[in-house]
Amino acid sequence: MIHSKDQGEPDPKWFFGFLYLVYNKKNGKKYIGKKQYKRYLKNKPVGFTDWKTYKGSSKYLNQDIKKYGVNNFIFIMIRQFETRGGLTYYEANAQHKLDALTSRLDGVEDREYYNANIMGIKFIPKEVVPEFNQLLEEIINDYCKH
Repeated sequence: MIHSKDQGEPDPKWFFGFLYLVYNKKNGKKYIGKKQYKRYLKNKPVGFTDWKTYKGSSKYLNQDIKKYGVNNFIFIMIRQFETRGGLTYYEANAQHKLDALTSRLDGVEDREYYNANIMGIKFIPKEVVPEFNQLLEEIINDYCKH
């Protein structure tokens, strides 16, 4: 796993978990996910997870890893987080900002991300509004000035 420049080595003793990106070098698809370092039982750590060998929870990602081989994927640790709240928030934040449910590789057919849900909400909208973020910014700028 590649570590982002400002994160250093994984530190499961200090951090709760990490946000990661998986990139398929064969078809350009990506996956954004999170992984905890430790397993918990009744809010107490009871051992470590499989974080060193973990590939992702997406069945579509794992199917492609089997199809293309693990060497055709890049695994990148984006950032480590000290809390469950920070890790969970930034996973959803990244998935939303990257339009992980609607972004397309070739404009129409192939989805850019393996992600099939955000925070367990399993919906992929039928309508895609590429200019939506711009619309929100314009409304805020036009109507929300004090």
